[in-house]
Amino acid sequence: MAKIRKKHESLLTKQKLKRRHHIPTVWFTKVSAPIIVIAMFSLSFLGVLKSLEQYAIPLPLSPIQVHPHQIAIQHQEFIKDYISRNPIQDLQQVESFKLDLQKKLAAKSLSTLALTPYKILLKAEFHQSLAAIEYGIKRLLSDKGKVFGQYSEKHHHHLPMISGISIDRKLDLDNEQSVVMSERNNEVLQEALLLINDGLRYNIRYKAIHFDSFRGFQVLLFDKRIRVEMGRRPFNKRYIKLEKILSNLSKKRVNTARIELDYQGKAFIKESTL
Repeated sequence: MAKIRKKHESLLTKQKLKRRHHIPTVWFTKVSAPIIVIAMFSLSFLGVLKSLEQYAIPLPLSPIQVHPHQIAIQHQEFIKDYISRNPIQDLQQVESFKLDLQKKLAAKSLSTLALTPYKILLKAEFHQSLAAIEYGIKRLLSDKGKVFGQYSEKHHHHLPMISGISIDRKLDLDNEQSVVMSERNNEVLQEALLLINDGLRYNIRYKAIHFDSFRGFQVLLFDKRIRVEMGRRPFNKRYIKLEKILSNLSKKRVNTARIELDYQGKAFIKESTL
């Protein structure tokens, strides 16, 4: 009986070990794969960049083909072309590929979730766009004040366009694929973010924001032909005045105006009607 009991316990132990060995495989194929498909579907067909996306990229030695549901359609050709020209056969080449793909995606970071002889699973973290900016070319401005990527009329037309920021240093990218800005320009951009965020508290949105080193910020309201001289920070008291002025202009059915709020706490209004 003792021998039978020991044999039975030995079989149970082997079965437990076998089950433990298979748990990661089952979890990966049944849980992770749908997440990849859903993430890629939203990026490919809705054109929305989530803060976190995953890319399943087959290695050249793998028989697995590149499918649209695995990789964002707009980057498929780039990845195919890159791998055909630069076969990925060691870890150093994987890191080079990740860096080039991060630049292509203008991603904040790109990390490896899994690496097998058949595929690389990557996770990309993206900057969150709060505005667009004319800086050499039309780029994007993140909610942290980082200048990155490239503006697209199709995807970014709702963002306010910032102009008047001069290029005062060589164009370089940091490790988050954002443009390295001078201390002066960083200060102006942080002020622009404050201007935008304070405006949202009063339900005021902008179509365009222009910076002038002498007068500060001039803004064009998003849905009206009304220009406002906002000057430099702080903006809160000016927004309180602007909210009242816009309410009065709306009652008078004025849809075109120029408002100056940047002179010694006073407000000057030049209005016209169509």
